[in-house]
Amino acid sequence: MAQPNTSAPSPVGQSPHGSTVAYYRLRDDALVVRDVTTGKVRVVPGEKWLPDLRRFSLSPGGRFAAFPYGWNGAREPLSRVVDTVTGQVHTFPFTAMHILFSPDNRHVLVYPSSDFASRTRASVVVYSTETWTEVRRGTSPVSMPAALRMGGATLAWVDPSGGTPYIRLRDIATGAPAGTAMKMPAGERPIALTWDRADHLDLLTEVVHKTDKRFATYRIRRANGGMRVIDTYTHSKRTTF
Repeated sequence: MAQPNTSAPSPVGQSPHGSTVAYYRLRDDALVVRDVTTGKVRVVPGEKWLPDLRRFSLSPGGRFAAFPYGWNGAREPLSRVVDTVTGQVHTFPFTAMHILFSPDNRHVLVYPSSDFASRTRASVVVYSTETWTEVRRGTSPVSMPAALRMGGATLAWVDPSGGTPYIRLRDIATGAPAGTAMKMPAGERPIALTWDRADHLDLLTEVVHKTDKRFATYRIRRANGGMRVIDTYTHSKRTTF
């Protein structure tokens, strides 16, 4: 897909489990959200294409569109979340590197980009999406992928230190472990972590030994279900995450 009125690639936003996608429509630069399970399309009120836009994502079910970084009219850094139903825009007092939502969309966790420069630990802030006020603050290792649990109090993240990657659970406010660490399967590279409302934690990986110059093989596992394999598929390497 190209940017409106250009031939350069335009970003496409996707919800964590892939049920909705969003893109800027060519004929009028409007941001539209498509439910891929039903084909239903709706326009996000007031949201138009910006030339500096590089990436964005959708919250579960496509309720919110998250723009980790961009610029306002004065060319000042601006991170924002757009309610795709009402068009209401919510901004943060800092530039965000990553924006993560809880499975029920009630909480959003934001990583300030300034802390990512340290490559060690970053401050994280959790907001309520009902009031858009801060509900907790803490620190997190600078490591991706990560996922916010229901309730907005626990973060799952991949710890690559020590040679063998583990998925760890962390209490955001205290920094204490919030569950048993789960060992990553050998020969698989973590791509994404996703919680759902039923408290399942799913892991998307790339199977390294089954990937070549043209194609990549991906695997979905139930991380907190003994790393049980849910699905495996192969796709062209033109697909990016």
